[in-house]
Amino acid sequence: GFSLNYKLMFSAAGLHEVFTETFGVKVGEAYSLVLVRQPGEASGGLPFITQPQLRVKDAGGNLVRNHSASLTVTAALASGTGALLGETTVSFTDGTASFLDLAIFAAQP
Repeated sequence: GFSLNYKLMFSAAGLHEVFTETFGVKVGEAYSLVLVRQPGEASGGLPFITQPQLRVKDAGGNLVRNHSASLTVTAALASGTGALLGETTVSFTDGTASFLDLAIFAAQP
């Protein structure tokens, strides 16, 4: 996995500084979903103009690019009437999942 290298410095008034050796900090395990692109307006039955996009992050907010398992995300209608159309389950690639054809059928006031 992805790792960044760090050194720490310690200091105290009147004393010489001391430094650690270089050590790596790896990106953690998948922890949360982040919605990075909201769906855009559309007409009933037609795909949203802007399709949603999500990223998977670790507990520190880092993008998890290489998840150890096949990770998918599923979209569902959370409010309103009608049916969510299109490919409602997509896989993450390099930490990002992009929907391509979501639409809502029978959108009514």
